[in-house]
Amino acid sequence: MAAKRVIEKAAAAKGQTLEQFLASEVDDKVGEPSEQELRGFYVARQSDFGPTFEASRDQVRSTYRQLRLQQLRSELGQKLFSNVDIRIVLTPPRTKIDFGMGPKRGPATAPVTIVEFSDFQCPFCKNALPTINKIREKYGDKVQWMFKDFPLTEIHPQAQAAAEAAHCAEEQGKFWEYHDALFGIAPNFSTDAFMTLAGNVGVKNAEAFRACIDEHKYKARVDESSSLGQVVGVDGTPMFFINGIALSGAAPMPDFEKIIDGELPTDSPQK
Repeated sequence: MAAKRVIEKAAAAKGQTLEQFLASEVDDKVGEPSEQELRGFYVARQSDFGPTFEASRDQVRSTYRQLRLQQLRSELGQKLFSNVDIRIVLTPPRTKIDFGMGPKRGPATAPVTIVEFSDFQCPFCKNALPTINKIREKYGDKVQWMFKDFPLTEIHPQAQAAAEAAHCAEEQGKFWEYHDALFGIAPNFSTDAFMTLAGNVGVKNAEAFRACIDEHKYKARVDESSSLGQVVGVDGTPMFFINGIALSGAAPMPDFEKIIDGELPTDSPQK
């Protein structure tokens, strides 16, 4: 509701309705998707379309464009929302998350647990990485970080493959190194790129890593993670749950600090 109010105020400042504002700021600026984007989207969601790309091209283009518009409208809302001073004084709800299997770092005894749902091909997830690193540096052992996959395959056709590759690296003890390397080259993913990154981060058994990718060994785990995200209300990435308190988008450092500091014991000094 607060985000919608911010967008309505921005529209009113230009003498426009909400729809006019969104059209001028987003819709009219969206270019035509490239042939590569359309074909990648078709491959990722082939079951939704006809038996061939050529026969389904118009439907693929229409669906892709609509999803792209939704994403860009959401990004505009996040940008406007981050530039205003909004204070929500209601006690935030907490979501209980049964984390299950997945990469973790930081002690299990930490007073603050942050569960992140992320997409390796998402630009906002990539932009959030410096803030995440600052949080880990500032709070040290006071925070345990947990990572969950939530690939938005409708608009990021290589996100699923990247997530699976990261778990193949995890199998050889290199998840977090591979995690950082993926964001370093995102969104330019391919099997060859996955193999190169594996060598760069010290994955020793390249043959096993390649077989892991080709066999989609960790597809079920990524799918399970996405299902969990849907259950707990994730509708975009990145999304964080700080001791169960939701924080959406590539939020600035102060937004994290406000929640984390409120969760730390009063006699627990920060690092």
